[in-house]
Amino acid sequence: MYMNVKGGTHLDLSDRIKIQSELEKGSMLKVIAAIINADERTIAKEIKKRRIRLNNHRFFSLSSNKRDNNCKKINRFPYVCNGCKRYKKCNEGYFFEYKAKEAQINYETILKEAREGIDMTLSDKCRVDVILKEGLDKGQSIAHIYNANKDLIPCSESTLYRFINNGNTIAQRIDTRRQVKLKPRRKRKDKNKKDIRIFTGRTYSDFLVHISRHSPFYLVEYDTVVDHSNGNNKTLLTIHFVSLHFMIIRLLEKKDIKEVAKQFVYLRRRLKDTLYARMFSLGLTDQGGEFFCVDAIEGVIDDQKRLGHLFFCDSYSSYQKGALEENHTLLRYILPKGTSFQDLTQSKCDLIASHINSYYRKSIDNTPYDLFTAHFSNKTADILGIKKIDANDVYLKPSLLNTIK
Repeated sequence: MYMNVKGGTHLDLSDRIKIQSELEKGSMLKVIAAIINADERTIAKEIKKRRIRLNNHRFFSLSSNKRDNNCKKINRFPYVCNGCKRYKKCNEGYFFEYKAKEAQINYETILKEAREGIDMTLSDKCRVDVILKEGLDKGQSIAHIYNANKDLIPCSESTLYRFINNGNTIAQRIDTRRQVKLKPRRKRKDKNKKDIRIFTGRTYSDFLVHISRHSPFYLVEYDTVVDHSNGNNKTLLTIHFVSLHFMIIRLLEKKDIKEVAKQFVYLRRRLKDTLYARMFSLGLTDQGGEFFCVDAIEGVIDDQKRLGHLFFCDSYSSYQKGALEENHTLLRYILPKGTSFQDLTQSKCDLIASHINSYYRKSIDNTPYDLFTAHFSNKTADILGIKKIDANDVYLKPSLLNTIK
């Protein structure tokens, strides 16, 4: 008996061509199995399952007493008439032939049909439809919906995507996030920018050297989001913990160095020096003038001891802090470009951050809130104004702000 060294893989067209060729030569079953590197039973089942029945027209021209329907070659190996020397003089009512191309087509058809359709009951299907529709209406992604309702969804996350793309659910592709393919970013040519002393020892090259020596876990990226509508000056200061995907949003009255400094002084006072030094030990931001308050961000104490280190990206190189730029995508779901910040308050910013941080991320297989509190504590999140939002209540649409009076 020959072992199946194909490792459980299916026969392909080349294997079937070899089978047909060896049958026509009259080879024994064990010889064919050895050539294909498969078990003899596999070859026998393949031949019997995919052989083709053909009528023998000569049979109908013979008298009934000459009819013979008991050919032993049909009932045992080789199970077909390939290579039979009596083929042209056979008195059987029909022939059996094995043809490689037809066998391959039969195999592919059966394989395709086995994978078609929805493998769940009607009640399961209706429940999945409701869960998908409710989640998508709240601005949630498929990954978030799936991980928030694993116990109720009897299929995988990829299957949910396939159902939507194939039109098998009441949810449509247009309801899902980011269906339009993003255009590749064009890298701008680096323009000469007058160097100032504040960048000395804080360039992006210095940043790369620093992380190669110290390998810090908590990298924090800073940026601002400005409202240019109707002359409004309100600005959002976004603080993003890269490894935790956790984001803090602080409201500024205007995009100004003093406003940014005021926020970091506030954070240091609330968190105390030890926790502040642990959380903000390494920072990275762009070359915007509002971040030139280096001492406030680095938490310089009276004795000139610094609690952290701040570095600046190269000019026109926002991709160097790409994690925060990507996280701004979620912020824009709630505050699309052109939205006025005039009515924003710090409590509303905290609510936005709470929903974003409670949004499941596939890359960490968790929510940023849960990961952050595991590294720090729920008390720390409370100090920052961030609350845990139930997975099914996460809302990433502009109407979220309408829930606040």
